[in-house]
Amino acid sequence: MHELPMLFQSAEPDSVLWLAVRAVAFADLREESAGNVPFRIKARRSYGAALESMRVIITDQQKLDDDHILSAMLLIDNFEVISQSNYLISGIDC
Repeated sequence: MHELPMLFQSAEPDSVLWLAVRAVAFADLREESAGNVPFRIKARRSYGAALESMRVIITDQQKLDDDHILSAMLLIDNFEVISQSNYLISGIDC
């Protein structure tokens, strides 16, 4: 994942990698909020959008060997681990 900053810089807004990075970042800030929307809600929204984007990519078999896609898969998995561990520790789901 040491190449993630470079991959993220070249990611298109709303791409699966962009959405996955946002989901993990918002999950890390889950106790904070911007305006009236808690980051845990933003995390879930970004996670859902990343999953939908990944579903489209897999269904269409687009660029499955692209580093952006592979990194997004790892980040989605990390989000699920963060979300599960937070729920087990505090009862709050990301």
